[in-house]
Amino acid sequence: MVTGTGWIFDNGLWYYLDHDKVVTGWLFDKGNWYYLYPKSDDNSHIEGSMAKDATIQGWYVDSSGKWITEEVNSNSNETSDSSLTENEDDDLLTLIKHLDNVAKNYGSILDLSNQNRRVLNLLRYYKYGNTGSMFTQISWMGTLGDDDSDFVAHVYGTDDFDKISPYIQKNSIEGIIHGKKTDLPHLAATTLGYYSSPLVPDFWTGWGGDLATAMSDVSKLLSKGTNKTPYKLATEVIGDDSYTCPRLDIEADIDAIQLSSILDSDTIGNLLDNYFQNVDGNVRRQILFESLGFSDTPSVEELNNAIYNMMTGSSGFGNKLKGWTLTRLAKYNNAPPTDEVVKAVTLAFSEYIINKL
Repeated sequence: MVTGTGWIFDNGLWYYLDHDKVVTGWLFDKGNWYYLYPKSDDNSHIEGSMAKDATIQGWYVDSSGKWITEEVNSNSNETSDSSLTENEDDDLLTLIKHLDNVAKNYGSILDLSNQNRRVLNLLRYYKYGNTGSMFTQISWMGTLGDDDSDFVAHVYGTDDFDKISPYIQKNSIEGIIHGKKTDLPHLAATTLGYYSSPLVPDFWTGWGGDLATAMSDVSKLLSKGTNKTPYKLATEVIGDDSYTCPRLDIEADIDAIQLSSILDSDTIGNLLDNYFQNVDGNVRRQILFESLGFSDTPSVEELNNAIYNMMTGSSGFGNKLKGWTLTRLAKYNNAPPTDEVVKAVTLAFSEYIINKL
């Protein structure tokens, strides 16, 4: 009997255990994805054993068990870059649409949630769940509401969960929908925030929260000693994957504004299918501009003024009852950002939206 915790090698096979219990499905460990076989009805694989030299759900794992970020070409023995394949589009959208049906058939008359909330909570739960410290749990509950943990538990361990798991974990892979990359957990959490955030202003769950953490990033870089100005550092931080306000987060923040406004009109799968067919930088710019009250395309100065005022005014840091929670995201070493840093980040963000999105 295989026992222990972590990776265990037994009778020529690798297993990953969590307190003597074998883990199955996709596993992210030390920067790599592995697949551990679930229980097999035909005994073709031992439950919990690691796959190697195999194609799992369209993804190839090599002789060491590592997923190599390439998808198998079904028409040959070669592999091809899967970053923008229609096959992945189809598979991911089909999977989300199937989860829509699972969510539709779940619950009872006493269940206060709804189908779309269940699917969005599943997509965000493992990366942005109501877990951790009591403060974190209260913060997520106040930001996104109930997490539908009963539905998440219902899906956990199923084939659907194994297939969606690589896209929704803390170190998730990017989803591809109609050739466009997206961070599904971020998109789901932000959409929920815009749709029904019970305690905080909507934009805090989206670009406002990301700008606050970008301010913390800039303050941290300044603390290390540099000849660069706060503005120069801000232009390097905004949109960069190395920091907390990367391009995919900015795109998801804006996508969520639109998706939340039509969330009751269709299922999640259909909404994503239709939206990602046509979205691009110009579409996203217009969504953000309209959400800020602009009827025409603003100048960088006009956009910056609107964003700076929202971040610092009564709906942002200046909110007398809840502003401290947004300020907490912007702090570095328990110190709030200086006004110079705040202005630098809002200006860099405004320029990024108009010139680079």
